[in-house]
Amino acid sequence: MRPRNALLVVVLLFAAGTPVHGRTEASDPQAVGRDDQSRPGVAKGASPAAGRTFLPISDDDASLLRAVLSERFPSWPARVFVFDTTAVLDPATARPDSQRSLRGSDLGRNVTLVTSREALVALSRSQDSAVLIELTLPQHETDRHHATVNYKVMRYTPTGYRFLRGTVTVALQNEQWTMTNRHESAESGSPLRVGGDVKPPKLVKRVEATPTPEAVQSRISGIVIIEVLVDETGHVGDARVLKPLPFGLDAAALTAVRQWEFSPGTLNGKPVPVLYNVTVQFIAK
Repeated sequence: MRPRNALLVVVLLFAAGTPVHGRTEASDPQAVGRDDQSRPGVAKGASPAAGRTFLPISDDDASLLRAVLSERFPSWPARVFVFDTTAVLDPATARPDSQRSLRGSDLGRNVTLVTSREALVALSRSQDSAVLIELTLPQHETDRHHATVNYKVMRYTPTGYRFLRGTVTVALQNEQWTMTNRHESAESGSPLRVGGDVKPPKLVKRVEATPTPEAVQSRISGIVIIEVLVDETGHVGDARVLKPLPFGLDAAALTAVRQWEFSPGTLNGKPVPVLYNVTVQFIAK
């Protein structure tokens, strides 16, 4: 028998004005609320992303990520915004502790940690040269002297957002982490809106949102509407909440949606980055 306070999570996927399972749903990003508050600066303590408190990253991994940022952006003149929680590339193979808080870590003098909800606002309000970076937890080799870090980079320009993905390998040399190899995708241009000749992406891998204990206890129901940027490879380049829910459910939905994978949207049959709206529905039982 299902407990009375269990929370059933139902995910609905749609593009504005397109039918879903025989229904038509639409959302107007201008008509729904969003969090426009930017709080730059490094806060101390663990990160409460998605209503959860993540363990802090180790000092060694913080030193490693600082080396990656300083070598990848050695003379970056403006702020480098970094998501305050490490990303998970593949939830199916990720360890339970793959997501760690970066709060309180020294990642460099130009680095400002931001939450998912603060990210695009902070980026769009900054100079054109500012960048937004999402980092994975370093994956160490057995000898603990070599590691790999994956990342996503987004920057805002007057013509729209541009983004890329990268992977770096680092080695511990003379007690300091040094980048030994780097591979990056080509930078993508501004995403297109789905409609007309721009065909929507199709969901191929979904990660279910985990409701917070507070939401389960309070038996909260409702939907979170999220705008996602799906790149040419079908990965979520970024996501922002258009319609939130309380008790950390909007952050829980963001954490899940950022891990979804799609077959990319297309224009005249060719993959292109697109903006696409999805909803995550929480139903209290």
